[in-house]
Amino acid sequence: MNKFQELPREFISRKEATRLVSFAQAVQVEQTAIKDFASWMATYNVSYATTTEKSTRQTNWNNNFKVIDSLNKTKGHTFTVGPNIMADRTAAEVTKIVGAVKAANKFKP
Repeated sequence: MNKFQELPREFISRKEATRLVSFAQAVQVEQTAIKDFASWMATYNVSYATTTEKSTRQTNWNNNFKVIDSLNKTKGHTFTVGPNIMADRTAAEVTKIVGAVKAANKFKP
């Protein structure tokens, strides 16, 4: 029996209790994501000029982490992946950076 089943019916409905539990779980997931992002920033010594940029980068990081998590849950792989220095970048930004590095390497003696 969970805590909500113990309350009088007129106090909270099962539907309301389910919504509250879902909300609490979402808050917990968000708090974990914030802590993980802060840890990633510290690991790679990353900082941002504005709170807007930080918010944008955290959104990118969260999206990339979902991809990372999905790849790691896929069966049949002999590898795992994790966030790196470019984990706060969009796919377009990473492609541009990697393309520039490849182009620069072509011209190295």
